[in-house]
Amino acid sequence: MSVTKISVPQIRFNSRPLRLSWANSISFKVLLTMIVASTFVFYIVQANTISTQGFKTKDIEKRITRLKEQNQALELEAADLQSNSKIQSRIDSLKMVAVDKVDYISPTAEMVAMK
Repeated sequence: MSVTKISVPQIRFNSRPLRLSWANSISFKVLLTMIVASTFVFYIVQANTISTQGFKTKDIEKRITRLKEQNQALELEAADLQSNSKIQSRIDSLKMVAVDKVDYISPTAEMVAMK
């Protein structure tokens, strides 16, 4: 039995690295630097905006708390001023007298406002 040799063509790959000419150009490097710098600036601006909003939110929450406390104090004062003992003391201090008889006016057909 005889063996025949078959020749297979050899594929050779270029061993040197693929060089991209546009990646080495100065304009590409400048563009890449500008993109990185603008991304960094955008990040700083966003971080500053978020922290400023946090401070504003804290200030508003403090103001809301202070206004709620003032509202509660005013409600207590209003309830105190509307109490019967307070009203009676004001009546006495203003020297008001009680009314014995109340006269009401009843409208009749003859009472008409005229221009």
